[in-house]
Amino acid sequence: MEFTSFSHAQSVLLWSTFVIALIMGALVNKTNFCTMGAVSDWVNMGDTGRIRSWLFAIAVAMLGVAILEHGGLVRLGASFPPYRSNQLIWSENLLGGLMFGAGMTLASGCASKNLVRLGGGSLKSLTVLIIIGIIAYYMVNPFPGSDKTLYSVLFYGWMHPLAANLHTSQDLGAIVAGSGIKSTLITKLRSSGSTTPKGRCRPGRRRRSVRSRRRTTHRAFRRNRDICARNENADAPPGRVGNCARRQPGRGHGRNNCPTPATG
Repeated sequence: MEFTSFSHAQSVLLWSTFVIALIMGALVNKTNFCTMGAVSDWVNMGDTGRIRSWLFAIAVAMLGVAILEHGGLVRLGASFPPYRSNQLIWSENLLGGLMFGAGMTLASGCASKNLVRLGGGSLKSLTVLIIIGIIAYYMVNPFPGSDKTLYSVLFYGWMHPLAANLHTSQDLGAIVAGSGIKSTLITKLRSSGSTTPKGRCRPGRRRRSVRSRRRTTHRAFRRNRDICARNENADAPPGRVGNCARRQPGRGHGRNNCPTPATG
């Protein structure tokens, strides 16, 4: 989205933030939406109501971001931090998740829940949000009189050597498409002298399952049984089934074992 002046862009940003915050605050307050509460209800009481609403919120956010990017309203490739880089810092995600969970437990709720409590006059929530704001600011901005951030001092030196370099960006669409994973797999298979994974049929060949083979066997048995029944003695008592009909498939009772019609 492009604007003709800075004041126009600032006005749109502030009003959009106000409207979104108003709607989110009302929904969170009405539904008791909280990440820690959703996980706690699921683990301790087996209630999945709030965890489902949390997953639904994630799905709506993903769909909204995809629509905004498709319409050219946002450019996620130029975001900071670069979420779509080809460097997957898995240790950062793991440690961040653990710290986030511990922080939610100590703060009695996630950031959105503390915002709602702050609106109700909770001084504890005010303290929690001030600490969250300070830590988040210095994670991406340098300390006064220095060129180092909190992230570079505590985490960068040992996290980046553990990062995994992908063949594609780490957004969900690229991972699901599997372009990088597929190219890596093909390269490894060609280097090993085979382009067909073990346990799979080559192109042009159809591998029949055990169930399919069983169905084919039973069809042949029923067909042979019908032939045997037509060749049984016509004077057999009504309702009596001949010996051929009692035979089971897979025991060598083929068409050649059926009795021949009586002659003369």
